[in-house]
Amino acid sequence: MKKISKTSNILDHTMESIVALSVRQSKARLTPCAEDGFAAIIKVWNISDEDARNLLGGISSDLYAAMKDATPHEELPEEALMRISYLIGIFKALHTVFGNSLADVWMTRPNTNEMFAGTTPLAYCLENGIVSLKNVLRLLEALSQGY
Repeated sequence: MKKISKTSNILDHTMESIVALSVRQSKARLTPCAEDGFAAIIKVWNISDEDARNLLGGISSDLYAAMKDATPHEELPEEALMRISYLIGIFKALHTVFGNSLADVWMTRPNTNEMFAGTTPLAYCLENGIVSLKNVLRLLEALSQGY
């Protein structure tokens, strides 16, 4: 798996380290690492800025620009942190299930799985919101377990 700056500590967390994303201190603590991980994933997947903003629930252009420029700000919204959590899980699962080259393009390639109806996993996630991120992660976790 490709090393992603500052995300290894997110990828290696266990169930005991789950935090309440509604707690302001938790959001403030996790935001810098989440932003770095998200930026690295978006770069690897070659996702446009507009699609990246929509993957995070349609965050404002100003907040996204601050994220990209590493401009200090207090915290990401709870939903954006949750979405990043799913995206990191998807990224990790892709690299578990597929080789690096396929894992890095899988989100942007048309897929015959009935969940995607011939579209790309990215298009499915953009159209169907946070639930779709959870569904994609579950699909990849099932594949990694041989189902």
